Amino acid sequence: MNKKLIEIANRLSQAKTIEDVFFADPGSYGTGNSGSHSGIARSVPSATWLEADPSSCGASSPEVFSQIKKNYHAMVMITHPDLYFSPEEKLLAQTTLEQLITWFKIAESARSSESARSSRARARAEKNNKSEMYGKVDHTLNTVTLQTKKRVYHVEDHFKQDQLFNYYPCCFDENGQTHLATLKIVRDQHNNDLAQNEFNVLTALQRSSEATKYSPYLPVYSDAFVYEVGSASHQAGIFERLDGWYSLDDVRKTYPLGIDPKDMAWIWRRLLTVLGFAHRAGVVHSAVIPANVLILPDQHGLMLTNWSHATIETNKTFSSPPSACFDPNSGAAAHATMTGVAADLVMSAKCMLFVLGADPEIGNLPGNLPAQLKSFFRGSLLKGKRAPQDAWALKQDFDECIARLWGDRKFHSFTMQV
Repeated sequence: MNKKLIEIANRLSQAKTIEDVFFADPGSYGTGNSGSHSGIARSVPSATWLEADPSSCGASSPEVFSQIKKNYHAMVMITHPDLYFSPEEKLLAQTTLEQLITWFKIAESARSSESARSSRARARAEKNNKSEMYGKVDHTLNTVTLQTKKRVYHVEDHFKQDQLFNYYPCCFDENGQTHLATLKIVRDQHNNDLAQNEFNVLTALQRSSEATKYSPYLPVYSDAFVYEVGSASHQAGIFERLDGWYSLDDVRKTYPLGIDPKDMAWIWRRLLTVLGFAHRAGVVHSAVIPANVLILPDQHGLMLTNWSHATIETNKTFSSPPSACFDPNSGAAAHATMTGVAADLVMSAKCMLFVLGADPEIGNLPGNLPAQLKSFFRGSLLKGKRAPQDAWALKQDFDECIARLWGDRKFHSFTMQV
């Protein structure tokens, strides 16, 4: 394993600020004198979930940013995946480069920080008595207070993010108890329709006749409102906090060479269950990608999240699903050219190949996969009219396949600790 690559990956995995990333100790990634860090490829966090406050550093200075840019280009020359050949090094390089690019974008956004911060502070001060607005900032606790028509929330100042949303930890008091939750808010107000669509779809699913049985597979939101910043209005919602859950992106990062097929089996069975429930209720998810499939390892729980692109009419699509490629670098997946139920099912099969360590984009199958499963996956990835059209039927066929392969189902312990 390339020592310089490992050192940069290690630096990024521990970084909290822009300075942590781009102002290394002299020679820390230039000389390769550092010792080996075993297992670092499995501990690097996803680039889209970096926590950072770009306004807290000095990246806005032209001189400082010039040095950041210089260091960034030097690090790119080490982390580019085309420089490596082994699967482990290539995966580490892809993940590290993605993080590096994200941090550089954060540094770029901080260049005009001072005047922008002042303007935002004035806007918040003018609005802090209005409903559905951030109120006072508690600098002691690093929280802000959000008042909506329904309740008061205490929101922490750090966040995670994906392609469309920011996620802030928060809590609220109700019926004498404190509840942990997550504030999910659209970054770009032009995507407000996607956030509102998710609320509409989840409401429709929770009102369906089978909701009692299948609701554990769905995210729970308890409040929806519009958050105003100056002249911009951002759709927001309060969701149940999902502590202890991991996305299939996280699983792939923890097991870059793939998980045991028996673990893949219980994950897919549950994913097909929630898809079967949604399809029977007339809802197509349209974005069944690793980032949107969460698992609770100890209890073998599964939840399908981010219903923003879903449609309640199975012969239509809502806006455009995520368009990134299905690779370890992006941690996302390209939707199939087909739409509707078939697309959901094919993408679910690709998610399983992803956690098995394969590259679903080129359609390769893991060499150590049993022949029966290889054959089953080939049939599940067919396109057009030959593509699978019924989640419940696909699940039944899969159950019969693994029964022939392994016999009666038994609980297979799975952990995210390697």
